Amino acid sequence: MQKTWEERHTIKTFDVDFNRKLKLNALFKYFQEIASNHAEHLGWGYEALQKKGFFWLLSRMKINVKRLPEWKEDVVIQTWPKGVERLFALRDFLIMDKEKRVIVEASSVWILYDIKASRPARVEKFIKDPGLFSSRHAVNEVPGRIEPSDELETVNEKKVVYSDIDVNEHVNNTRYLEWIQDSFDREMFQKQNIQSLQVNFLKEVRYSDTVLIKKSQDRDGLTMIQMEDKESGSVILRSAVQWK
Repeated sequence: MQKTWEERHTIKTFDVDFNRKLKLNALFKYFQEIASNHAEHLGWGYEALQKKGFFWLLSRMKINVKRLPEWKEDVVIQTWPKGVERLFALRDFLIMDKEKRVIVEASSVWILYDIKASRPARVEKFIKDPGLFSSRHAVNEVPGRIEPSDELETVNEKKVVYSDIDVNEHVNNTRYLEWIQDSFDREMFQKQNIQSLQVNFLKEVRYSDTVLIKKSQDRDGLTMIQMEDKESGSVILRSAVQWK
């Protein structure tokens, strides 16, 4: 069994923006796919979990960006599980250029969800071999709680449609990244770069739900994003975006 899983990608035209740089939602897709492939290899993948009545939910993701890869660039992506903290399974990621220099680093927190009980389950019940965890850290700290902001204004509203839904019949986490990016003007991406981004997923959203997207004013390059269920007012997601 491989503790660290590695894949190579060439950045495609449909994954970049007008700067020819990888979009963050595409970056999330790469991470989601390589995590899924490694989980399958380790015996913790979608099919294995479904047979036992479980699936993985991404709870938090923190990304630090040195630079985003560009169109046609060849990159190496690595991922590895690095342990369990309470009910959370921890997994890190790296993206490296062809010289093996790190250009993006990320850390994620996952929940093992019990479908029948409709609640999180203890990861140790399914993952029996702690020897498969790595001691490496792409990001030293575990992504923590994002505090709510008092200065939020509604900037968009999204009704969940077919193309938003994933295999678990929830809005796919990469779609939220599209909505976060769309909360900023084109000029922002022309003049600045995202240095870091953290997303905390707090509630599932399903087909035909309506999501309110709220944003704070930029303060020292930091912008807070919050998404809410329009009908109930419950918070779906919080995100902190640091620009430079």
